[in-house]
Amino acid sequence: MEQTIKQRIYLEIETKKREFNSRCYFAFKAARKGYSVVIAKKNKLYTNLDKLQNGHFILKSAGIKAYDISLKLKKLNYIPYGSDEEGGIIISPLDTSRRILPKTLDQIKFFFSWGNDEKNAILATMPDFKEKIKSVGNARIDLLKKKNQSIYIQDIKKLKEKYGKFNLYATSFHKNNAIGNSKNPNWLDDQLKAGSVLKEHYNHNKLVNSMQKKNLEKTLDFFKFYDKQKNLPKLIVRPHPAEDNETYIKEIKKLKNVIFIDDQSSIIPWILSCNFFIAYNCTAQIECSLLGKKPINLEFENDKDLNFDITRLVSKNINSNIDVMNYLKQEKKDYSDFEKQKLISDLTLRINNVDDKKCAVENICDQIDKVEVINLKKDLDVSNIRFRLIRLYNAFRNYFILIRTLFSREREEIYKMSMKKNLGISLKEVESNIKNLNNIYNYGDFSVKEILPSVFCVEKK
Repeated sequence: MEQTIKQRIYLEIETKKREFNSRCYFAFKAARKGYSVVIAKKNKLYTNLDKLQNGHFILKSAGIKAYDISLKLKKLNYIPYGSDEEGGIIISPLDTSRRILPKTLDQIKFFFSWGNDEKNAILATMPDFKEKIKSVGNARIDLLKKKNQSIYIQDIKKLKEKYGKFNLYATSFHKNNAIGNSKNPNWLDDQLKAGSVLKEHYNHNKLVNSMQKKNLEKTLDFFKFYDKQKNLPKLIVRPHPAEDNETYIKEIKKLKNVIFIDDQSSIIPWILSCNFFIAYNCTAQIECSLLGKKPINLEFENDKDLNFDITRLVSKNINSNIDVMNYLKQEKKDYSDFEKQKLISDLTLRINNVDDKKCAVENICDQIDKVEVINLKKDLDVSNIRFRLIRLYNAFRNYFILIRTLFSREREEIYKMSMKKNLGISLKEVESNIKNLNNIYNYGDFSVKEILPSVFCVEKK
């Protein structure tokens, strides 16, 4: 008897440190519900769509590029869905309409929103899509729950042994200091001419860029000020994956008690290991608060038209070097029981799966259960020899791409950005992550296979 083909879910990974663990968690939980789940870097999926079983493809965005890939997916009999990896922070409906476009919503089956904040922001400018917006939460929030934190135990132990006591600053100036933008003051005008930014979003982007520029300059001064203080542990600075490291390195290399570290590991064990966590209006502040630590939102300059409500809600908001130093020199401060209870209550209204009883993966699977991919085709049967040839071809292709960067600044910037976000994923990493999760849940045996080079399939046996 021929074996029944399982319905397949595809999850793309762009930024490894931010997304890898949550994608593995999604694959683990969805596989237990009977799905075959494939995770890989975006380009590995896009270039192999014709070789893979058609299925449910969850895009990590809903902008211009997501629109183009949705058309391709539908032609190949995949079903596209939308989401926004950065949808946890809502500045305004206008900002959301920059990231989520009506023409993309028109092509996808459902859009999986973080919760009411994002859903309401979408519907404020695109009310006709009410039935497509599903408030489900995000798997990154599921991983913060007490039960799941044990996957970080070994990482936390290594960090504490290596660095001892430290405070942590996570940068988030990913427009003004993005690779390519940091050395081009006219980057926004260039994007407008190229059609990457729509006219209606130009002034908003200009304001965001201006505020990031002002706060970045004062943050660099903060690092110098911190270095001069006595009786403070070292400050570790970790950059946003899209940012230009050179901006920080040239300043921090002169300092003794401030260290710059860039790697591709999750920020969660770093937050759990540090004394105080400091940032400027980023999603990691929400994650920090749900881990039980009160983050510091160091916002030197602000503008009434940029409403970072949720990061300010969860944080100790400080706008001067003196005030932040005074706060850091106090005893470690977390939320009081009353503050924590109120925080959870407030966040539950904004993000769907804050409550321990709710799971974003189960919520998404409940929606996908209603949809069936028809005319299923199987994955291309790849022999060991062909597998090795594809891997060899990919290696030569990557080498060729690297050579081309020597002759084009634009190609060099794109390559640097890609490598900084995701150097690659190995089968061993996926296997280890699934094993660690199964040690918590004891769901039985799982199969983890590399079905094409750097394309990984997770299934329940």
